[in-house]
Amino acid sequence: MTKGFSSLFLLMVTLSCCAQEDNALPYLPKIPLWDTPPQFTGGSDSLIMYFQRNTLFKLPPDYPEKVAYVLTEFLVSKNGTISEARVINGIPGKPHLAAEAVRLLENSPKWIPAKMNNKRVHATMQFSVPFYRNNK
Repeated sequence: MTKGFSSLFLLMVTLSCCAQEDNALPYLPKIPLWDTPPQFTGGSDSLIMYFQRNTLFKLPPDYPEKVAYVLTEFLVSKNGTISEARVINGIPGKPHLAAEAVRLLENSPKWIPAKMNNKRVHATMQFSVPFYRNNK
């Protein structure tokens, strides 16, 4: 009887350990390494205008939403240039929009770099690049 109880106890401990691991966060959240985040020159309105004026592709007229987003991550260097742009989450069935989001970011004007202790620093950013429906 004790052997059966020991086996059952061991099984329960094993299952509870596994359950705790399943509830753990899959990643550690990124902690900003700056006091002031990077900004697009001219602010967020200028950034949206840049995307609207320079986007080569739009969503098709029959797309169910007016706007869809490609989530990207990129590095803003100390001098404000963008590099290492990559797509985190694209628009299903529209891989060309993921490539367009990277192109738009890499060709964007210089940003105002992040600052830490009043010194310019490199900063990794995440941004959702908007794509609008073509109403033609």
